[in-house]
Amino acid sequence: MRNILDLIKKNQIIFGLVVVAFLLDITGSMRSVMPGAIFGLPSALAIIFFLGAALFVRFLITRRPVHLAITWPLMIVLYFGWFVLMAALSDGASYRPSILVWLCLFAAFKTLRFQPEPVIEKNAAEESNEKNS
Repeated sequence: MRNILDLIKKNQIIFGLVVVAFLLDITGSMRSVMPGAIFGLPSALAIIFFLGAALFVRFLITRRPVHLAITWPLMIVLYFGWFVLMAALSDGASYRPSILVWLCLFAAFKTLRFQPEPVIEKNAAEESNEKNS
């Protein structure tokens, strides 16, 4: 849980933008800016799909930052997987993503590449200071 909190703290801007975009999508105030885009329930599904998949891969499968050579193909799979999922859910109707989908994709990238700060125990730091003295 500490790693997830560190992830959010280190990437406050992108996660803040995801929250703002989600709130704007839910209220429908972005409809005039992006006509033809789909809002509402797919907005919540986008967050669950992209961030859920990234958190699953990052913290349960690899348990360390994903290498850049693996991250890009994984992002492509997530991107096209999202459109396949939306085509299946909307019976093949045309789909135009909102800005939230792009922000979630970027947040998923940042999640996969997240490197937590090393934790230095207090006793170990004190012992190294005593040895140096």
